[in-house]
Amino acid sequence: MADDEEEPKFPANGLHKAAYSGDLSLLRSLLEQDFYKQSIDKLDDRGNSALHIAAHFGNLPLCDCLLDAGANVTLRNYGGWTPLHESLACGSFSTSRKLLYATQKKMQAEFRKRCDKVLEELPKLPDFYLEMNWAFSSWVPLVSRFCPHDSYKIWKKGSFVRVDTTLAGMENNSWTRANTTFLFTGKDAERPGEMVVMDHDKKIMQWASDVIMNMKAADRETRFMMSENIQRTKINSKQISVTPCKTWLGYEKTEQVAGLWDSTMYNTGNISVNTTVRADSTLQKKTMRKNKRTIKEPYLSSEEYFDSKQFMKGMLWPTESVSMKSREFEGHVWLCEDFPLKIEELLPILSLLSPSSRHVKKLEDFMEAQMHLQKGFPVKLNFPVFPSISVTATFGKYEEWDEEERDEEEIFFVHDYTLETREEYKIRQDELKRKEKDKDGKKEKEEKEGIEKEKEKEKEKE
Repeated sequence: MADDEEEPKFPANGLHKAAYSGDLSLLRSLLEQDFYKQSIDKLDDRGNSALHIAAHFGNLPLCDCLLDAGANVTLRNYGGWTPLHESLACGSFSTSRKLLYATQKKMQAEFRKRCDKVLEELPKLPDFYLEMNWAFSSWVPLVSRFCPHDSYKIWKKGSFVRVDTTLAGMENNSWTRANTTFLFTGKDAERPGEMVVMDHDKKIMQWASDVIMNMKAADRETRFMMSENIQRTKINSKQISVTPCKTWLGYEKTEQVAGLWDSTMYNTGNISVNTTVRADSTLQKKTMRKNKRTIKEPYLSSEEYFDSKQFMKGMLWPTESVSMKSREFEGHVWLCEDFPLKIEELLPILSLLSPSSRHVKKLEDFMEAQMHLQKGFPVKLNFPVFPSISVTATFGKYEEWDEEERDEEEIFFVHDYTLETREEYKIRQDELKRKEKDKDGKKEKEEKEGIEKEKEKEKEKE
C-alpha cells in the first residue's frame, strides 16, 4: 500500500462486511485499493472469504464483482466448502450457474498451464508403447456385479502422446462406453501442446482449450446439482504406509504380474475415504424431482455474524446439517524393480488425463505418494475411487518405440470429425429426436384427418 494512501476503514474484514450487507458500491470502492485487491481471498474469523459470503446469500452482482477482481472460485472455507457449494445451499440458480461456469473456466486455465509444462518435459522421456488394464470392484455385492473393466493403450513419441480407451465414465449412475482417443499434440503439430478428444463411434472431436460450457449444458448441470444434497468425497492417501506381504513361512510374497513383471507384493494402509454430506431438511424428495430450492433470507445480523466469538466451520443455514462418514481402505501394491519406466516418467502423461478421469487422477495421487519408497515401479495396485468402488490398475505390455513397426503419422493423426462435445452431441441428438417425433406426429395427424375426410365423402355418397 502506498505511503500516501488512507488506512482502510475495515482493515481486517472490510470486504466481508460489504459482502454480508450486500453493499455493491462499497465493495467496488474497496476493491479499488491495493490492500483489498491483495487480500481478496482472506478468510474471516468464521473461515469464509468475501466470495463465500456473497455466494451464501445468492448475491450474483457481488459475486460478479469479486470474480472480476480475481477472487478464487475454488477456495474452500473452514468447513471445506467452495463458493459454489454455498450458492447451491442458498438455492440461487443464476449465482450457482455463474460460479459453475467460473469454476470450469479456472480449471481450463490450469490445464492449459499444465499442458505447457508437459510439452517441455515429454521430449526428455523415453518413447514407448504401453498397455494398462483397469478392473473396478465394490465391497457392495450388488454393485460389484455391474462394475466394468477397461484397457488403455498408450503411445508416446517425442512430445506426442496418444491414449485409447473404451470407458467414457458415469452418467445417471451407470457406466458409459465410447471408443475414445486422447491425443496430446507435440511441438511440430499445427496446434502444439493441446489435448484433442476424439469419439470414434459418434465421429465427433473437441479440443480441450476450446471447450466452453454452453448455457443449455450449464443449466442442466446446475439443476442437477440443486436437486441433490451437497456432498464431497476426499480420499486421503498422503500418509500411505507400505508393509511387505508374508507367506505362512515368513518369506516376502512375490508374483509375476501380467505374466511379465516379477514383483514383490505389499500391503497398503493409512488410506481413508471420507464423505461429507450437507443435507437440508426442507429439500424433500418431491422437491428434488422438481429441481427446486427456496432462496432463503439471512438468519444472522451483520453484528451477530462479525461480533460472535464462536468458532464456526463456514456457514450453515438453520435447516442444514452436516454428517461425515469415514471408511478405512486396505489395499495392495505390487512393486517391480525391473520395470522399464520410472514413476516420474509416467506422471506427466497421467497429469494430462487426470482432469477428465477420476480413476486416473487417483492413480496419479497414489503414484506420487509412493515415489519416496524407492522400492520399484508399482506395476499393479488397487485403490478407492468412490466411497464404495475401488479399482485395480495393472501395467501390462511395454515396448520401446520401433520406427519400422510403428507409423508415427497414422498413430498421431487428428481425424476430421465434427467439432462437438459429447454434451453438445447429446443435446443435438435429443433435438433431432424431438423434431422426428414432431414430424411423425404431424404425419399421423394428417393421416387421421385424411381417413376422416374419406369417411365423410362415403357418408355423402350414401
